[in-house]
Amino acid sequence: AELAGASPLEGGVMGLITFPNLMFIACSDHAVAFRWMPAHAGETLIEAVWLVRADAVAGRDYDLEHLLGFWKATGEEDWKLCEDNQAGVNSPAYEPGPYGLEESDLERFIGWYLGEVRATPHGAAV
Repeated sequence: AELAGASPLEGGVMGLITFPNLMFIACSDHAVAFRWMPAHAGETLIEAVWLVRADAVAGRDYDLEHLLGFWKATGEEDWKLCEDNQAGVNSPAYEPGPYGLEESDLERFIGWYLGEVRATPHGAAV
């Protein structure tokens, strides 16, 4: 998708992750924010909010079906990976190992989370 009046070369993507549970991605014609909220062990609720310019017109400045279709496809792929990973962790044969270089954000999150849990008295909310 393109920003109205911009060439494809002027488009781009920027991402920002704020620990513990917010990711914001800005594209040339829209932005999307994701927030993850633990529901219980093994289940996470995900809230997604899409933003376009206040004066943007669907069909002219952005293609809603294309925009939502892209995020639906990539989101479903990510969710499948998470579900498969959780199934592996739940297995009695699971043994933790080191994180890969591409998993630095995950490793940083786990370090933050464990630090918070260790610093919280038993029974207190995190």
